[in-house]
Amino acid sequence: MKKAATLLILVTMIVLSIQLRVFAQNTAQYTVKNMVQNAANSVSFDVYVKNTNATASWQYTNSSLQIKYTSGFLGASGTPGGSVTPSSNLPASGLSAAAVFTTVGLIKVTSMGGLGYAGPTLTAGSSILLYTVTLTSTVTFAGSPGFVYNTPLATASKVFSYNGGSGSAVTIPADTLTGFVSLLSNSPLPVELATFTSNNNGRDVNLLWKTVKEINNSGFDIERKSIVDNTWTKIGFVRGSGNTNNTVTYNYTDSKLNAGKYSYRLKQIDYNGNYEYFSLNNDVQVGVPVKFDLSQNYPNPFNPVTKIDYQLPGDSRVSIKLYDEVGKEVMTLVNDKQSAGYYTISLNASNLSSGAYFYRITAGSFVMTKKLMIVK
Repeated sequence: MKKAATLLILVTMIVLSIQLRVFAQNTAQYTVKNMVQNAANSVSFDVYVKNTNATASWQYTNSSLQIKYTSGFLGASGTPGGSVTPSSNLPASGLSAAAVFTTVGLIKVTSMGGLGYAGPTLTAGSSILLYTVTLTSTVTFAGSPGFVYNTPLATASKVFSYNGGSGSAVTIPADTLTGFVSLLSNSPLPVELATFTSNNNGRDVNLLWKTVKEINNSGFDIERKSIVDNTWTKIGFVRGSGNTNNTVTYNYTDSKLNAGKYSYRLKQIDYNGNYEYFSLNNDVQVGVPVKFDLSQNYPNPFNPVTKIDYQLPGDSRVSIKLYDEVGKEVMTLVNDKQSAGYYTISLNASNLSSGAYFYRITAGSFVMTKKLMIVK
């Protein structure tokens, strides 16, 4: 993936107020999870509230959140926008005041819940999802939309609790908002590919690639193009690792290719449907065989269809015939002049009885016979 200059959104001020129906002394913390980049100009994250009291429960009723960030990453001419979606933990009317996205880099989410609202009870140490915030720009992000937390203004960062009509305030600790991660923005998919290589084993091509970082990675489509048709074709899919900062190794084997030159690429796809291509630097050459050969059919035993592979090191008149156990010819599979290369044919035994049969190839002076079984 292309490198992007890292520009962090500095969360320099967080103003919180959580109104709680109190069963004991309340302490609370906001946490951000599942931060993903949806597109080159869109990032979203989930906001959770956590009961940090070690022993007691309390009931959520209301909260507001303000996040101040540097606006440079929006792009020189970018105008911010976005949305806030309440979770199922809140009523349909839980978002009673619209979120505000300002040009000075401030997100305001207010009145989540409300006074008198019978919200969910949080047991000691538990948390609930409040809402999902999506921040967008009218142009591509100019940097990396990550978040770094700074200590908020002490006079504004409070939790308010009410008990018997009297209010008390608890200062929110400096790590109130945690969980933001850094994302690369010049590509919609922050997946960093370290290597992408290939090796040949006869007519099979093994592809090997490694990632050193993955965020929101659903997986990889494997695509191939030959010089004959010059069209990219999907040949397989390998599941990704979602989110990880560890090195992950992947492989895929493209089997039973004909002689020729091939190109390969990976289409890396995220969970939102966005994608990015990574191409193998070199073309792969599958050469002609160095000797005649006839492979065992697969599957075997079978009913009713099986496949047979064979290879020719040079142009030859090829005959492949099928015989029953007493040596009677029952079917001609190939009778043609063929160029050097690898071949696969299908045998449909729908009209044959169960039992043992023999198939024989004759190509020039080369003759080979193998046994197959039909089981119905």
